[in-house]
Amino acid sequence: MPTQLNFPITDNCNARCLMCDVWKERSHGEMSAADVRRALADPLFAHVAHVGLSGGEPSLRRDLPELVQAVTHALPRLESVSLTTHGFHPKRWQKLLPALQEICRARGVGLRLNVSVDGIGAVHERVRGVPGGFAKTLATSRLAQKLAIPVQWQTTVSAPNVHALPEVAAAARSEGVEVVFRQASEIARLENAGSVAAVALDDDERSFLADFLESPAARDAARSPARRLFYRDLVRRLRTRAPRRAPCFYQGEGVLLTAHGELYHCSVARDRFGSALQGSALEQYRSAESRRVRRQLLAETCPGCPHDQSGAWSPWALAREVTSRTRAGRLAARGAQALGIAARGLLALARLPAARSRRVRPGPVRSALLVGAYGGEHVGDAAILGGVLRRLAAREPLKHAVVASTRPDRTRRWLRSLETPVRVDVVPYTRAGLRGALEAADALVFAGGPLMDLPDMLVRHLDLAARVRARTLPFWIEGVGVGPFRLAPSRWLAKRLARLSTSLSVRSAGAAGDPLLAGAHPEIVCDPAFDYLAGRGALTRLAPREVESLAELLAGSEGRVRVGLNLRPLWRKYGGSAADAARLEQGLLDRVAEALRILDRSAPAPLSFVCFAMNADQYGFSDLSAAHALAGRVAGDVDLRVWRMEPGVDGVLHLLRLLDAALVMRFHAAIFALSQDLPCVGIDYAASGRGKVAELFEERGLGERSCGLRDAPELLARRLLATGALAGSPEAPSGATTRASMDAGGRGAR
Repeated sequence: MPTQLNFPITDNCNARCLMCDVWKERSHGEMSAADVRRALADPLFAHVAHVGLSGGEPSLRRDLPELVQAVTHALPRLESVSLTTHGFHPKRWQKLLPALQEICRARGVGLRLNVSVDGIGAVHERVRGVPGGFAKTLATSRLAQKLAIPVQWQTTVSAPNVHALPEVAAAARSEGVEVVFRQASEIARLENAGSVAAVALDDDERSFLADFLESPAARDAARSPARRLFYRDLVRRLRTRAPRRAPCFYQGEGVLLTAHGELYHCSVARDRFGSALQGSALEQYRSAESRRVRRQLLAETCPGCPHDQSGAWSPWALAREVTSRTRAGRLAARGAQALGIAARGLLALARLPAARSRRVRPGPVRSALLVGAYGGEHVGDAAILGGVLRRLAAREPLKHAVVASTRPDRTRRWLRSLETPVRVDVVPYTRAGLRGALEAADALVFAGGPLMDLPDMLVRHLDLAARVRARTLPFWIEGVGVGPFRLAPSRWLAKRLARLSTSLSVRSAGAAGDPLLAGAHPEIVCDPAFDYLAGRGALTRLAPREVESLAELLAGSEGRVRVGLNLRPLWRKYGGSAADAARLEQGLLDRVAEALRILDRSAPAPLSFVCFAMNADQYGFSDLSAAHALAGRVAGDVDLRVWRMEPGVDGVLHLLRLLDAALVMRFHAAIFALSQDLPCVGIDYAASGRGKVAELFEERGLGERSCGLRDAPELLARRLLATGALAGSPEAPSGATTRASMDAGGRGAR
């Protein structure tokens, strides 16, 4: 018998949502409160404990209080009611909510308001099609909170808002409300397949969403352990397109009743099994037709269903999820990880003597196995990979490369943004995943990310390198940085890895002089990203969505000087404790905000600031988080825009060619800007001493263009002004206008 009832009480809606077509038709003849009372009196609904009232838009029903009263009186075992609204009528809700609250309180029924929030500000309004609607939605949410009605924000994820999810999570945290994220779904009875397809996530966006749902931003925002388990299953499906494992009440104890009395087994079902207004609903529920519809749903729809309707998880799964978030659970997980690292480390050390004693057999390298920080990379690391492949193909008869990744979907995402000289495959960085690749490889190459304080990865690399050397194959370390290191064991492992290499090159003189490489005689080369960027004249991998979103972002900035901004959150591994890093980060954001105000007042031409992310995902430290924090500090003071996008290599280059200058913090943001001859100033993010950003600028004769984390706002502003790029030009109002022609001519490659 159903315990869950989904009841869209109207099909009328005055929003214009991109992923829904219900607003395109006017609905007539919907059930009255009396009809609802009679329909729900059927024995089919005698065990219903929860009712979700939705639409369309429920507040368009003038008899909403009467409808809620009918529901609460007709269902003897009812425990809770939720109302889902777009929130665009706060004045109407100001009258409705107290009345609904009193009706539910009188029956001992809990009431919750679900508010649709698909972005912050303009993003929400674009998705929902209602200009000025976000302020009204927020007012409705706050009204319910003031009445002590629990509020849950519900974000429907589609292509136009997927990169805005971290901003929604941060806003929900600030408002003190729960937020849940659901993928836009086709609702067969509403015939919205075309609209959902038009805003469907592509493979890159699916990868971004999976990454976000695994992050603390999403998991901490979900108060229910069942919701977090659902996210885990959705992540698996987003990455592998595997069948759904998450349970769903509507497979066995849920039913949907439409505003016209029709009965369906769930929201996404195409075929109804009856009508609550025509005969016994219970008999129809038990009919042969109902069983046929249910069997068809279970066989054809449920395995691929992305809808977030969920069900009862096993007690063991729930207990494990709850325990994992306790202090004891976290300590146990860290202990298990440490034991695993130690065990793999001992195996690697046992192989070292044999590995060192074997001479490398000569021969051409036609297939290479690449390892590094793959799975945690960003667009800068993608350019590194492209550059390494170019180098290898230039000196070897290389035909094929295999990249071992801890998260293959992320690495494949970045490979799609590259133009490579050889065929490249991605495999999981596990023993099983490596088996075939290792047997076919002619060489192992470490070339993704620096040798740094990541003990788990260092142990994996050392074990693999020892196995490769034992087979008399070469092991090359190609164009890497060194550090930072906080843990002595990590430094020890990195030193052993470097000594095991048969060829070693580093990307700076500073790295070459690190004591860790003493006696290794490393060759100093430029960062491999420079090699790849040098060949990006025509931007053949520029995605249409990148072009469209950037054009929309920059609209209205014509004739202004455009200054790019790339800031990154700070990581304790670069110095100090987590608390120190947080304080430094907040101070830096304050100083950059003040520098932008100074620039806006003192620059000879009007300015537009454009924040862009080199690392947009949540696995590391999302630059979008820093951008939104900066935007909050300068709101109303300067023209600052945030590019809510995870661009590929050509996407970043396309933006840079539309800019006049840049203030950059990520190491590879600096490399990208310098490769395009874009006047830029770098912020070195070492907590103390000189870091790699300052070193990069100094080695290129631009030492006066780098600043530190604690430098005064006036210094940041003065150094940007000193580039001369902020003056503008009568002939080219935006100096980047001429730079835009580079994608046809190949300028900036050096």
